[in-house]
Amino acid sequence: MRENIILHLDARDQLALLSDADRGRLLLALFAAAAEEPIPALSPPAEIALAFLMQRMRYDTVKYEQICAKKREKAVERWKNERKRTASMPLYANGCNGMDTDTDTGTDTDRTLSPPIAPAGGARVKGAKREEPPEFAAFLAAYPKKINRDAARTAYAAARARGVTHEEILAGLSRAKSSDSRFLGDPRYIPTAAKWLDSEGYRDEHAPPSRDRLGNFDTDEVFNRAVERSYQKFKEQEKEGTIATF
Repeated sequence: MRENIILHLDARDQLALLSDADRGRLLLALFAAAAEEPIPALSPPAEIALAFLMQRMRYDTVKYEQICAKKREKAVERWKNERKRTASMPLYANGCNGMDTDTDTGTDTDRTLSPPIAPAGGARVKGAKREEPPEFAAFLAAYPKKINRDAARTAYAAARARGVTHEEILAGLSRAKSSDSRFLGDPRYIPTAAKWLDSEGYRDEHAPPSRDRLGNFDTDEVFNRAVERSYQKFKEQEKEGTIATF
């Protein structure tokens, strides 16, 4: 049983073709499908819309599970790396830089402590200005939502560490800005750069699913039944001469 459903902006044009009554019944049918309850009777156009929306819901579920699995793997890897880092850190990693500890007591206690050792993992010294790689700066300049810069920098570095090139990231961003509904609509719905990179949005094609892919989902029966009813209704209207002409 689902706890929520997501409606994408690219379904707006299809829903605009339905009457207000059909849209209301379609919404109730979506809630019923999410709760694994019997789906109420719908008109043929509403059944077609339901088939496509259910297909998108299943795709979103699979995508979300893949993202969660990747995040769990990254969390485990970070935990292991952190244990290795803390286990190998020198005792005086943050000692004074060249401080003379002579106490002038007549005893030979002159010694100079070692300069500070930079912490593993690229952590910066407090107060130091972080230098950004030119390629990341170019990516962020092209990305339409410029918030959470530190998180975006970390996600960009992680993507490059996985073998993704700077050119591949920019090409994916160009596709998203021209065809991803999240980038074309309300700017509030544009994901942050870090979220887009972590979900590997640069690999998405954003092309509408072809007809031959509908067989991968259990909506074929609903789709075929709706098409058959629409065709029968058309033949009846044609026989009665009640088809509207323009």
